[in-house]
Amino acid sequence: MAAHSVLRGGARQKRRTPWGEWSTTSPVSARSPSSGTAITSRSGSRGAGCGRESCSSGGGGSPAGSGHSGPLLAAAEGLESLEWVISTGPQAGPGTGSGTGGVLALASLEAAEPAGIVQRDDRDLAALLYTGGTTGRAKGVMLSHENLWLCGSASREASHVPGVARFIVPLPLSHAFGLIVTIVGLHSVEPYSSVLQRWFDPPAFLDLVQRHRVQSGAVVPSMLQMLLGLPLEDYDLSSLRHLTCGAAPLPPEVAQEIERRVPGLEVREGYGCTESGAVISTTPPRATSAASTRTGTCGSSTARRT
Repeated sequence: MAAHSVLRGGARQKRRTPWGEWSTTSPVSARSPSSGTAITSRSGSRGAGCGRESCSSGGGGSPAGSGHSGPLLAAAEGLESLEWVISTGPQAGPGTGSGTGGVLALASLEAAEPAGIVQRDDRDLAALLYTGGTTGRAKGVMLSHENLWLCGSASREASHVPGVARFIVPLPLSHAFGLIVTIVGLHSVEPYSSVLQRWFDPPAFLDLVQRHRVQSGAVVPSMLQMLLGLPLEDYDLSSLRHLTCGAAPLPPEVAQEIERRVPGLEVREGYGCTESGAVISTTPPRATSAASTRTGTCGSSTARRT
């Protein structure tokens, strides 16, 4: 699989819920309304990691990296709701779990015919994410479609700037931060494009921003610190307007230094946890907020925007 992919949003489908309308850029493929899918991902250790691996689930799933598909399938013995395991790693083949049809390579899904959107109850399990939290021992966090819809909608309302439609995502999509960034995109009503890095590579990140004229991105503090060690002035980063930082405390001097070296860039901060659907509060974009935001704060609650 390539080190990065470019996704473009075009025609949209609508799903109405009691809380509003959800826009999606393409049909969602699934075997049946009751099927479950676990998505395994590569370890984040090759880049600036964002924590433990996790999985998203249509009807039931378990966490695994690309090297853990076997143990996941063994643990799935007797779990009839789990039908497929999708891995971004090299492992793919027949499954051993009684409820699974096997391990599918993520790249193989690109050749599949699109299917209709599967109707789910808003209280159904949408994702099972594992987090160490404050105890250091991984625990499964069950997030419903309603949880993720509300968090994604509120996050978009808090961060949207008209005309900003080109994004870069170097985060693992199996982590709560990467997952909610993806879901925020489902609420977009403007055509957009997103550049997905398979893992964070600082020089490649800068090259992609320059090549695709990226306007906004989501990062963690260690990524910003790694970028500051590069000759930023050698790249054309004039299109880059926002970087949203979360998952760990951001030293104010780091935010101030990268804003100084990349004219026109605004570093925004957010706070959240896996149990909240990833976002609890965020600093608003300066272009859409009359209030000034002090560097080093994580803004105001997004809950009032739901």
